[in-house]
Formats: sequence, C-alpha cells, structure tokens
Amino acid sequence: MCQHLQTLVGQFTVIVNYLGTDITAMQGMPPFTAQADCDTIVSALGSFVQVHQALLATVIGKHAIFVQFGATAPVAAVLRTLEATIDSFAFAMINLIPCGADSVKRQEWFGHLGRELNHALRAVLHPQPTLPNCYPRLCRPLK
Repeated sequence: MCQHLQTLVGQFTVIVNYLGTDITAMQGMPPFTAQADCDTIVSALGSFVQVHQALLATVIGKHAIFVQFGATAPVAAVLRTLEATIDSFAFAMINLIPCGADSVKRQEWFGHLGRELNHALRAVLHPQPTLPNCYPRLCRPLK
C-alpha cells in the first residue's frame, strides 16, 4: 500500500477516533431540555450531515484512483468504520435532545447518510468498465 493511501486511511482513522471521544463525552452529559438548545443542536446536526455528504461525494469522485491502485479494500473498510461511528455519533446527539428528536427524524437529510455511504462503497468497490487496465505512467497491471 503506498504512503498516500496509508495517510488517507490514517486520517479517516483519526476522524473515527475523535468522533469516538465525542460520543463518550456526550453519553456522560444530561439531555438538553430547552427548545432553543434543541433547535440549535438539530441545526448543527444538519450541518454535520452536509459535511459528511461532501466527504463521501469527494470519495466517490476519486474512486477511479482507488481502483487503479488496487486500494479499494482498505478505503471501503475505513468507510464502513467511519459510517458506523457517524451513526453512533448522530444517535448520541439525538439522545441529548429529547425535545428535538422528532424534528431530526422529520429532516430530509436524516435518511440520506446510509444511501450516501452505499453509493460511495459501490463506486469504490465496483470499477467502471471504461477504466484503463493499467496506470498510464507506471503501466503496471491492476490486481
């Protein structure tokens, strides 16, 4: 695995670790009860989802690079770990806002994350038939 791929997977792992720390901290907090606090957290969660969707869109846009270098397995594995952690993060946030949980579930973006991840995994794991069978500069066959 090339150094850049190791760096990419390593940086995703850093994100997962930070989210894990945040989840642990949130689990020790009492729920917010003021509606204004709940509304603010619902809005922040919506922004978080948008950032996550942009990240997955970037991965989808770069899928050909992962395919050409035979790097689909490590990228897919770290995406699955990231998604499980993001789900835990989102539900930990929702648990903090009983006055806003119904509002979150009514948001259009609430159901999008699973679909976005599945789209990213399909793009990374299933090469397009139009991709070359070797990397142009190195011209080494793909595995």
